[in-house]
Amino acid sequence: MSTHKNFSRLLTAGMITALVTAGSFGGEVFADSETKTIKWLHHYGEDATRKWIEDVTQLYTEQTGVQFDIQAVSYDEYQTLLQAKTVSGDAPDLFDITASDLPHYIENGYVEDLSDAEFWDNLIESAKESSETDGKNYLMPFESNASAAYYNVEVFKNAGIEEVPQTYSEFIEVLKKLKDSGVIPIALGAQEAWTITNDYRADMLQRVLAANPNWMTDLEARTTRFAQDEVFIETLEKFKERHEYSNPDPFGADWNKATQMVATGEAAMVLNGSWAISAIQEKNPDVEIGCFPVPATDDPEDTKLTTWSGDGFVVSSSSEVKAEVLDFLKFMTGEEAGSKWLNDAKRLSVIKGLSEAQEPALGEVSRYMSEGKVFDVSAMQNEFNSEYSDANIEVLTKYLLGEIDTAEEAAEELDKKFDEISSRQ
Repeated sequence: MSTHKNFSRLLTAGMITALVTAGSFGGEVFADSETKTIKWLHHYGEDATRKWIEDVTQLYTEQTGVQFDIQAVSYDEYQTLLQAKTVSGDAPDLFDITASDLPHYIENGYVEDLSDAEFWDNLIESAKESSETDGKNYLMPFESNASAAYYNVEVFKNAGIEEVPQTYSEFIEVLKKLKDSGVIPIALGAQEAWTITNDYRADMLQRVLAANPNWMTDLEARTTRFAQDEVFIETLEKFKERHEYSNPDPFGADWNKATQMVATGEAAMVLNGSWAISAIQEKNPDVEIGCFPVPATDDPEDTKLTTWSGDGFVVSSSSEVKAEVLDFLKFMTGEEAGSKWLNDAKRLSVIKGLSEAQEPALGEVSRYMSEGKVFDVSAMQNEFNSEYSDANIEVLTKYLLGEIDTAEEAAEELDKKFDEISSRQ
């Protein structure tokens, strides 16, 4: 679940609406004469994940007769549509949000308290604790994510790269080798704003949040400032330095194009979340994907995967089919649906008792996790909220485009914009 704020945009004709229908199966007539329908809004873009949604809802419909009205939009449109629907009283019964957006939905009474739901028995022990808000649980974590470099193994071999980099200096050397071999080292689909923030999550978050776990909260409260944060400025400089090795027009490419470049070998890697694996392989099922943490410093001990599992699903407090949604969530976190998520959608899971992932790149992520080479940001605010997120992306965009020359100037511009937003609230 990508994670991931965006500019407000008008909805486009690209909205996809799918209706999964069901009635009777094998001549069986369901006891409930009134057909129940669960409205589910999501922003998953990868074909493998959408296929998983299709499969798991069909299985549930076959077992229960409950139907689904599934609406899928791009991530950059998702928040705008979701907020419009909740405010107008047309909220979907089931939808996904980030942990940082959750307080808004709780404060306005938009989401149901899930503390006593049965599906918690299907999740790892830490899941409930990680999603707790003031002693209650409104969000069901479902996916574990890892921000990292996801790379085409053959491209690395062809460039003579036998080991993944352990330090920032080694990472830059790898980028130079890849460029010299005739490929684009990093594919960036910056046409979609969320790819920018997911790119810098790979190394920036662990640096700034390790120094101050309340970094984002403090910046939004204006009790600390970007321009006074030497760690942030250093990571911002590295962010721009490495993207001198990106595709020539990153703002002319979207996520689909970026992952296609890696799948075909035109580019070596994307820096993003673990959903990148399925996004790349759906363009080329034969491609072998590897994974490594993006080094943040020249100390190998600092090289860790940034992970989180705080995002997940919520149930609308105004839903008329709450019982059905809760039962579906229990089904969704069961072994059958969970194994499909892991091996068909090729995404990490917080469902307990699943067999090891068949996909080698997911296995590499799991290995880093089991060895403790991770920096878990689940319990921290790890995304800026609302207008602050838009301002952050706007400044990062100008910085990458060269419209802002230095990291120090970018930090000052961020402070200016955050001050303006804060003064209006």
